[in-house]
Amino acid sequence: MSQVSKRFVSKPIQERLEILLGESFQCFHTAKEHLEFMNSLLTSTEKVMLSKRLAIAYLLSKGHTYRDINQILKVSNPTIRSVELLLRYKGNGLKSAIQKVQKIQTWKKFFDEIATATLSLYGYGKGNDWKSTKAFEIRQQRKTLSPLA
Repeated sequence: MSQVSKRFVSKPIQERLEILLGESFQCFHTAKEHLEFMNSLLTSTEKVMLSKRLAIAYLLSKGHTYRDINQILKVSNPTIRSVELLLRYKGNGLKSAIQKVQKIQTWKKFFDEIATATLSLYGYGKGNDWKSTKAFEIRQQRKTLSPLA
C-alpha cells in the first residue's frame, strides 16, 4: 500500500509540487507518452488504484449500479461511495476527463458503425469472403458488450 511521509511540506511547496505534476502531464501529447510517464512515476499498485477510481467514476456516470461496479472491478461499496462523493462535491476535473473520454468514444463508435455498415455492404479483406466479414462483425459486437467500452 502507498505511504505518505509523516513529515509534511509547507503549503506553498505542496502547491508548487502539484503544479509541477500538472505541467509534467501537459508535456505529453499521446496516450503512449502519458503511459510511459505514469509507468516510470507510479508503482503498479498506485496505477491499479487510480485506474479503478477512474473506472468507477466512468461507470457511475454511465448509470451502472454499485453491484455492477463491484462485480466488474472487484471493489468494495465504500470505495464506490467515496468516488461517488468525490464526483458530487469536488470532482470537477474528474467529471471533465470523463466527459472528454465519452466524447472521444462517441466519435469512435460513430466511425466504427460506419466501418461496419460499409463492410457489411462491400465485404472485408482480400477477396471479400463472407467468413472474414462475419468474423469482423462478431468482434465489433463483442466490443459493444463490454461495460467499459
